Amino acid sequence: MERTLTEVRDGTRDRDAIDRFIKVDCGFTVAGLAFLFAVKVLFIESASLLIIAPFLLLLLGCLMAAGRLINSGGSILLSLVLIVLGNWSIAIAVSIIVPFLWPVMALTVMMPVVLATPFLERSQPLWIVVAAAIVAGTSSALGLLNDGYGAMSEVGSRMQIVIVIATLTVQIVPIGLIVSQNNRLQHESLVRATDLNARLLRSQEDLAASRRRVVVAGDLERQRIERNLHDGAQQRLLAIGVRLRMLEADTDHLPEVNGPIEALIGELDAAIEDVRDLAQGIYPPMLESLGLAEALSVVAQRSTIPIHSQLARIGRLDPSIETALYFTALEALTNAAKHAPSATVYLRLVDDGPTVSLSIIDDGPGFVVEEVVPKPAENFGDRMAAVGGRLSIISQLGAGTTVTAVAPKVLTQPASVSPEPQSATSTEFASAESTLTTL
Repeated sequence: MERTLTEVRDGTRDRDAIDRFIKVDCGFTVAGLAFLFAVKVLFIESASLLIIAPFLLLLLGCLMAAGRLINSGGSILLSLVLIVLGNWSIAIAVSIIVPFLWPVMALTVMMPVVLATPFLERSQPLWIVVAAAIVAGTSSALGLLNDGYGAMSEVGSRMQIVIVIATLTVQIVPIGLIVSQNNRLQHESLVRATDLNARLLRSQEDLAASRRRVVVAGDLERQRIERNLHDGAQQRLLAIGVRLRMLEADTDHLPEVNGPIEALIGELDAAIEDVRDLAQGIYPPMLESLGLAEALSVVAQRSTIPIHSQLARIGRLDPSIETALYFTALEALTNAAKHAPSATVYLRLVDDGPTVSLSIIDDGPGFVVEEVVPKPAENFGDRMAAVGGRLSIISQLGAGTTVTAVAPKVLTQPASVSPEPQSATSTEFASAESTLTTL
């Protein structure tokens, strides 16, 4: 029952459903022709009844043309138009010639509409329903207004009732076919949508897991590079410094040598400090050894701009979560120092039960989020989403900026979360600032 992607694209099942109705309608049209001639011969002598025959042949021609279109891969819409026009033509003709059949003709008008509805674009069913209502109303009016004319005066009341009941009973077959087909198509669409949704969810989970693996691998690589710098390059530089100081002591009586050595020691100390800072930026050892709150405290103390921090002792978290929150804070503080150097910054780490909330708030000039955030938000959002967290950036010109990252305490299946930039009012910012100030 499940439809393949190829069947969805070329409408194979849709064409099969329409073709099945065409065959049934053709069968009933041929049977109608036979019934017409039988009634003419056995019950009604008037030749006016045979006027219906050309319209039945017209319906049969329309159905056959629609069938050829469907089977040759032609337009589904055009084939439906042919089916509709053929049925509507016979409905009008019969309502004029055999008026007492107008209730049956009202159903005949609506049948192709019900058939066509699942295969039309969203805006098309309204127009076809309106047109069907007009045609059904017209055929009913013709039947009622022609009371006493046409073939009606030549058929007894009992025979009229028998014919109407018989034809209504016969109509149950194509109506039942249409209902069955539409129900099946709806069920298949539901099954297909459920399957596609399940695949999408699996793809999202795979993507989130892959993104988490990338982030974790990046963090491990940061730690490896930091250790190599600390245990390799930095230790080598320190060893060279020791030797230079020993050489300086040995050449203390040689000013012409001692002076350059002292200068080299100064350059070496600066290089060691640069390497230490580089290693700290790649992956801070304090984050690994002491945890997030302590590492952020060191960042606040070393900052070039005033930072008012309130850091809850949240204990140790998964290294991936600690790293995501740490570098989110680091980037936000760096941006604040770069774009709002005279601002006061509030750094807050809060234990919210199952989650940890990190906020960086400044009272700087702010910015238009939609113009600035997209690129950095992708980077921040990916890192937070990889650990099942989320990120929001709120800013407004003249009202400062708030960056908030929320992450679970326990690392679970990562969710696909994208940061959604928002705008904040001055009142909202003042409220957040006031909260931090009073704590």
